[in-house]
Amino acid sequence: MVTGLSIKKAGLFLSCLFLGYQGFGKSLEFKRNGTVKAGPVWNAPIGIPDPGFGINQSIADYHGKKYDYDGDGTPDGPYFDNGTDSMYTHYVNPSSGASTDKSNPYGTKTAPRKTFPDSTQVHPGAIIFIRGAVAISGADFRYCGSDSAPIYLRGKDTATSIVTSSRSIYYYGHYVITERLKITNGTGNPYVDIVMDPATDETTGHIHHLTFRDCKIAGIFTIGHYQPISNYCHHILVYRNEIYGDFDCNGVERRQSDETSGIGFEGNCRYVWVLENEIHHYPEDLTGGAHAANYTAHHLYLGRNTLHHSGSQAFDIKEASHVVFSQNVAYHFHGENYDTEGNGVVIHYGPDKSTRNVWIIFNMFSDITDAGIQVGGAVSSPTYLIGNIIYNVRNAAKEGYGIVSWQCDGMVNCVNNTIYDCDVGIASLGSSHFTIENNILACTRYNYLQIESGDFKASTVSNNIYFSHTAPAFACGDIRTYAQLVAAKGAAGSSTQWPGFADTAAKNFTILDESPAIGNGKLSTVYATFVDSIPEGGSISMDYLGRIRQADSWDIGAFQYSSFKAINRQGFHHTPLKDMFYVFTKDARLTIVNNAMTSFDMLLSLVDLKGRTLGEKKGLIHPGSNSIYFADMTNKERNFRAGSYVIKFKKEDDVFSKSLSLTN
Repeated sequence: MVTGLSIKKAGLFLSCLFLGYQGFGKSLEFKRNGTVKAGPVWNAPIGIPDPGFGINQSIADYHGKKYDYDGDGTPDGPYFDNGTDSMYTHYVNPSSGASTDKSNPYGTKTAPRKTFPDSTQVHPGAIIFIRGAVAISGADFRYCGSDSAPIYLRGKDTATSIVTSSRSIYYYGHYVITERLKITNGTGNPYVDIVMDPATDETTGHIHHLTFRDCKIAGIFTIGHYQPISNYCHHILVYRNEIYGDFDCNGVERRQSDETSGIGFEGNCRYVWVLENEIHHYPEDLTGGAHAANYTAHHLYLGRNTLHHSGSQAFDIKEASHVVFSQNVAYHFHGENYDTEGNGVVIHYGPDKSTRNVWIIFNMFSDITDAGIQVGGAVSSPTYLIGNIIYNVRNAAKEGYGIVSWQCDGMVNCVNNTIYDCDVGIASLGSSHFTIENNILACTRYNYLQIESGDFKASTVSNNIYFSHTAPAFACGDIRTYAQLVAAKGAAGSSTQWPGFADTAAKNFTILDESPAIGNGKLSTVYATFVDSIPEGGSISMDYLGRIRQADSWDIGAFQYSSFKAINRQGFHHTPLKDMFYVFTKDARLTIVNNAMTSFDMLLSLVDLKGRTLGEKKGLIHPGSNSIYFADMTNKERNFRAGSYVIKFKKEDDVFSKSLSLTN
């Protein structure tokens, strides 16, 4: 077992609360002989199925195997050993003086290729290793691997770069993993467009099972094609990348529109996963699309991404269906792009049809000027907004909404959300009906609920907490006070008491043992609806941290109460590292949840009792959830004997060490 417990400082807390989140990395398999071996573990975000391809595949799968160099179907030669860098079958390094493409279809470390190999020289199981900077004038990657033998397009690290002098790089083919690369545009244009468009060359058939992971990409992803065609994209995974633009989010609205987005879904795309990326600084939407897709864009899954600094919104979705947006952290959306608003999520029509079966669940939205979540414009199907945390949505016009809807025929289901410090909690701007259950609306500046009279009468409102230190009211037709609300809708489970948040200064909205939220919620029908509508996503009867909710003791708000008083009381104070409370879960996982709106550097070191450093992990701790595994700190798959170790935490000049032990 691994012992120890949780950290928080300046908006940071490390805790065992997020037990439902396992994220990426490697856990530990405990062996009977007392050794510990790293093994792959990854659990999908809540409500999102496992992609099935692209997460756990590794070049290590080819250890001890042979590669089919001549493509005749029979493996005939070993993989080249590249030492600590990589195995490879093809080697590209144009910066080497010995590099040449002449009579050199594969390349080696001592005699590399200058350019990427032709697809006729690349067969299932290939590892194309790239070092240095490869300048191209555009590219069509037409590599075709297989489920059991994917092709790797792999850099030494993200200092390895592909620099294009044209706007676009086209991907065709299937079963290809692109990893550890920096992809940029070298012409002065800030973006390169990575295109998976099955219409540009229909002879290639469907484009499928393509993965982009651990890359830095100054560009745009275009996935699919909006016109009716026979081919389509499917099983595309964008995982654990930094995807970035150069838009200056300085609070000044631009004089002309710029529609450049981060990841765009066209039509004819299905089963697309966007997971655990950091996407930031684009003038238009960071993710979204499906304009005029007519529902040929479906089964789109976006989870555990950190989305920040856009001139528009984090996610904007139109004519798509079966969409799950789960466990993302989104902040700083101020509407600097010309004639746009600053929103977390926008769900609407475009141009003719609206979304279907869209679920916005267990996300955190903050530092937004217009709306955390907006549902508007002829949305005819129900929309589901569940378990979200929304705070700090304000503007000078007093129209910063936690959740807002307008002209929706479909029910807007707002269930188990926590909304704090917004101008208005939940609002209708006309012709929208709501189910408002199990929400906490606290410290709103003007109105808790602002819903037109007819819409309010057609809405279900129950089991909510309304609290403010000042005197916000209701604006629902003639309903202006809590007493009038109770007279109109009943008092079941509702309250105006302080919700019992653990630490609002640190934006920690977990609830303490005196909270009126405990046991006063209800099991909403939306949880069963999810299982029926998105069966591949499993149950979402959980709270924001992935803890299972109890049907007979359902709590109000995004968090289910935890009886771990040590975490609630001791783990959430602004204290030096040495005074904090630590926890490791039994799979040797340390979860860091950064509730600040900026990233910071942290160094973790693993040391044995003789003072020898076994491994380190250094990097940015981003806003939102970050998961670190004991095995990850060593950057290798190796055995660890049972015994005692020390883990060191370092943040700037603040250093602290904690002992831990492993037993069989």
